[in-house]
Amino acid sequence: MLISLDGSDVGLDIDEMTEAFELIQSLPDEVRAAVTSAMERLTGEVRLLAPKITSPFGIRPYIILLDSPITHDISNHASVLGPSLVAFSRLDSNNQRLVRSYYVESFSKDKFIQVLAMIQDFIALRTLDAAETFNPHTDTFVSSAVVFLSLLHDFNKRRRHVKFDAFYSDSINDNLRKEDDFINWKKPARGFSYVNYPFVLSAETKSFLLQIESEVQQYRERQEAFNLMMVTGIPVVPYLVLKVFRQNLIHSSLEQLSHQPESNLKKKLKIQFVGEEGVDEGGLQKEWFQLLVKQIFSPAYGMFTEDSESRTHWFNGHSTDFDEFELIGKLIGIAIYNSNILDLHFPQVVYKKLLGMKPTLDDMFSTHPTLAKGLKQLLEHSGEVEETFGLNYAITYDYFGAVETHELIPGGATVSVTSHNREDYVNRYVQYLLEDSVEKQFSAFHRGFRMVCSDSEIMTMFSPEELEQVVCGDPKLDFDELRKNTQYDGGFDENSPTIKDFWIVVSEFSEEQKRKLLMFSTGSDRAPIGGLKKLAFTITRGTTGDTDRLPTSHTCFNVLILYEYATRDKLKNCLLKALEHSEGFGNL
Repeated sequence: MLISLDGSDVGLDIDEMTEAFELIQSLPDEVRAAVTSAMERLTGEVRLLAPKITSPFGIRPYIILLDSPITHDISNHASVLGPSLVAFSRLDSNNQRLVRSYYVESFSKDKFIQVLAMIQDFIALRTLDAAETFNPHTDTFVSSAVVFLSLLHDFNKRRRHVKFDAFYSDSINDNLRKEDDFINWKKPARGFSYVNYPFVLSAETKSFLLQIESEVQQYRERQEAFNLMMVTGIPVVPYLVLKVFRQNLIHSSLEQLSHQPESNLKKKLKIQFVGEEGVDEGGLQKEWFQLLVKQIFSPAYGMFTEDSESRTHWFNGHSTDFDEFELIGKLIGIAIYNSNILDLHFPQVVYKKLLGMKPTLDDMFSTHPTLAKGLKQLLEHSGEVEETFGLNYAITYDYFGAVETHELIPGGATVSVTSHNREDYVNRYVQYLLEDSVEKQFSAFHRGFRMVCSDSEIMTMFSPEELEQVVCGDPKLDFDELRKNTQYDGGFDENSPTIKDFWIVVSEFSEEQKRKLLMFSTGSDRAPIGGLKKLAFTITRGTTGDTDRLPTSHTCFNVLILYEYATRDKLKNCLLKALEHSEGFGNL
């Protein structure tokens, strides 16, 4: 089969090329060694020729080199694969696009996964070979491998063979000199920047780069404010200071934030509860976030609805609390810049919409799962649609016990859904449910978010999944990491009998029980970005001696208070009671 890329004949036949590769693999070792040497010489030639190629025929050696089993052999990574990747990176964008077209046309899912794993292994081995001297900024093999990965990433966006995090490179994330890379990104003449290839960067790395970006912006604004102070005498305040009333938290928070210029919203947050003593070293701001989220998402407040199946919150399209929706948007942005994770239960489509992506039917499975299943069945039904489903372009829904109707098109109640228009019907249903019906509420929410994050270029590099992790934390829990990182106070240490019993009990917990423990102790059932090893967690001793008191916590400071229970079983029973009945224990 001849390869035609974007309508251009490149003079290669895939079947013949495959046969040639198989023949080479069957040759005696000394012949294969000679072929390998020839390929090594070829990589040097094509690297020099790469910028000069003007004809589609010129990309043939790049396809052959990158697809050859000799190149894929781990023993030839340094001598053939690395130089081949460098040669590919020197092709202009049009020729790289032609190579990408080859992969789109010829790659099966298995082949794609195999090549992706090969490139990731190549990067990892380069790191190991160089050991402490490895620098991803100066290693041209690694930077060229990332350019090639961008080809695979573009391909994966169309086919979705693997999840987004399959492109993360631990070797790059662990060794990246993030400040240097940020400067290279801003000043391309300095060198290669991985920020231009954000798919290899983890959510933790992107979050760190986001903080660097914010610090640079804040530095510029402080300089401008300082210059203004020299003229006007108005002092520079380096923090976002909010003085709020605990008994009227939502209104006073709205009032305080409404008077803040947008340039202040990225500053380090300091909370003062009026009438209370205390300097905010992080605990008060965390309590402020927790209390606000709890109140705003309360069913009594009526701003959000909760799906009983997915347990996610969605915007109440009848709510007119637009200032509060804007407040939640601001809250998310401020939390991001203060590295505070929030106990939010939004479906992922909310984060897609915040990043400007259009919702699809797939997104409805996390907002209205039963309805989404029904719509998918409608699309896949092979029989008569009109008689089987009996649908029209008027949809009904329940609103606090009352049945309401909405027509997806004018006169929709008289337009039947058929096999010819069912796709249009589903698209309009998704559009209405996820966008039109909550347009005013989401617009206010989005406006608040953009007041904090609109000028961030780094933010646009997050995927919806990564943005959710930054806002809500990582759902993956490794309690071994938490145990190794835990600090002890009040007379406890890692060898205390109560502490040893505690970790044995926790190791036997189910996933749900571990999440409850984390929620009880920190106010969130997720780990910070980077995992539980990043959580500053402390276990402190209550009163000495055996007691029937249940464990308590200070979630503002991630502190769990344990007592010296006489037996492990008693510790377990008291801990489980506390987790089941934590509401009302004052564990803020």
